[in-house]
Amino acid sequence: MISAVLIAGFLSSSVLGYVVAQQQLRRTVVDEMLPLTGDNVAAQIQSGIQRPVFISSEMANNTFLRDWLQEGEQDPARVQAYLQAIERQHSPRAAFVVSARTGRYYGPDGLVKTMSARTPQDAWFYRVQQLSAPYELNVDVNPTYGQEPLVFVNYRLLAPDGTFLAATGVGLTLENVQQLLRSYDVEFQRHVYFLDAQGRVVLDSRADGPDGRNIREQPGLKVIADALLSDRGAAQRLTYRAGGAQYQVNARFIPELRWFLVVEQNETRALAPLRRVLLLSALIGLVATTLVLAAVLPTVARDRQQLRRAALTDPLTGLKNRAAFDAALAARREEDGAVTLVLFDLDHFKAVNDRFGHPAGDEVLRRLAHTVQAAVRRGDLLARWGGEEFILMIEGTALEGAAVAQKVRAAVADMESGVPGLHVTVSVGVASLRAGDAPRDVLTRADEALYRAKQGGRNRVDIASEADMRSTSPT
Repeated sequence: MISAVLIAGFLSSSVLGYVVAQQQLRRTVVDEMLPLTGDNVAAQIQSGIQRPVFISSEMANNTFLRDWLQEGEQDPARVQAYLQAIERQHSPRAAFVVSARTGRYYGPDGLVKTMSARTPQDAWFYRVQQLSAPYELNVDVNPTYGQEPLVFVNYRLLAPDGTFLAATGVGLTLENVQQLLRSYDVEFQRHVYFLDAQGRVVLDSRADGPDGRNIREQPGLKVIADALLSDRGAAQRLTYRAGGAQYQVNARFIPELRWFLVVEQNETRALAPLRRVLLLSALIGLVATTLVLAAVLPTVARDRQQLRRAALTDPLTGLKNRAAFDAALAARREEDGAVTLVLFDLDHFKAVNDRFGHPAGDEVLRRLAHTVQAAVRRGDLLARWGGEEFILMIEGTALEGAAVAQKVRAAVADMESGVPGLHVTVSVGVASLRAGDAPRDVLTRADEALYRAKQGGRNRVDIASEADMRSTSPT
């Protein structure tokens, strides 16, 4: 009887330990590991995609390209030289312009081909003509640039009257992202892939390129497809069963790509080692599981905190990055009180990089960040918005924001650039958050005010108001 009681008590504690460990492992996978994988991949995507989209936007708004197209595409060598300059300055895998009038596809090496609606490979161009959005991203293999799948940023270039003139943009490799996806698959057995809005797989840790699969047709996945593809907000946690196994899924929408990032793990397979431990080492199972969890959970928590900090910090200046600022603005919008944004960027910064080199430009950006941080008030949030552009969120009205903006402008004008013979200034746009504004509304007004400051001669502050725009001089 004593033996039976001891054995029963031991088995009960072992089974209880197994159940507890199983639940804890499930929570770790669902709440920690899969979201961390998604955070890391999303951070890689954002850092890799933002600059090519910006380059394509600049190309689509380039007056030389627009004039050249409207003047009948005379002297193709001019646009060839322009595309070569884009590749030299920004190093994309491919730069291109495709004329809507003639269908001619121009690259850095000259005329590549003439597009045809009857050629399946050219279907993307006619799709771009009908886009309502300014650009699209798609994964494709273009023999002109080799057999490697590229992500193409296809931007619509329009005439002043809105007429579609051309598709322009760049192509880039996702080799580093593909390697990252495979590393998670090989090391942690996490299947990572991207879906377009229709549910087609466009990038997969277990494939070299898009294979046309659609999750709406896949066993198990089709059950959660509608829920996954309809939510473009926060990360989703979903579960499905297929082939006798249960899968945990973490999915989120990546706005830069307009794709869904999906990280899934076979929970049944992940739990198999735990079951073997129960059967083969019941005596030490509970102790070993407790020790392992005690060691793993603090490590996971620490790594998660480090990843979050890295994902929200600009590595060059040490300031908050755009993602962190967007989150802070969205949270501040829900509170009472006046909020004003001060958007500013360095005047003629491209010339600084061209003349003195990018290391000198980086030093100027670091000094500017330190100077402005010292000049603003305690509690004001300063972030690097992108490139040479910075943004400041203060609690106060537009007039208070203008005072801070003037202080920032003056501090930068007095700043030692760290580069002999170089004096830098900034142009500043100021806008206040109004009742009912979405974050993009106040950001748009601040950007428009910044544009007017640039047009007004630079090294100045421009304020956006509801009725009119008031500009202050550098003095």
